[in-house]
Amino acid sequence: MIKHIQFLIPLLAIGCTRVIGQESIIGTWKHDESGGYVIFHESGELEFFDNQKNKQEMLPGDSSRWEVVSDKEPKQLFYIFIISGELEKTPIGIYKIENGRLTIGEARGFDSSDGFQYVLPKDFSGYSHTYTKSNL
Repeated sequence: MIKHIQFLIPLLAIGCTRVIGQESIIGTWKHDESGGYVIFHESGELEFFDNQKNKQEMLPGDSSRWEVVSDKEPKQLFYIFIISGELEKTPIGIYKIENGRLTIGEARGFDSSDGFQYVLPKDFSGYSHTYTKSNL
């Protein structure tokens, strides 16, 4: 699964509710560097497309969705996977939307005595990805 998460971050480039309104993550975003697309659906579904607009099947598990923690600052973005009936919540990172641009500060993973762990960044000074609101 770690391989999937590490591959998804560059293409991507949220209480746990969808953020709708002026700073909504819902919609289609084009990755500024790779040219790939991610679509955050209001239903929680995620869709990924490469820079040639070919759909990418990359999320593991029986089902998956995205989720926001919007009562934190900066807002937090997670993948929720259900694999063989087991729920797994994996942080993608933190995010902000300014002037039609989405910035995601990537969560960092590391091995520990308790298994693989993730740490959310506190700000956007580390490894980040930017996206522009777009149409596919």
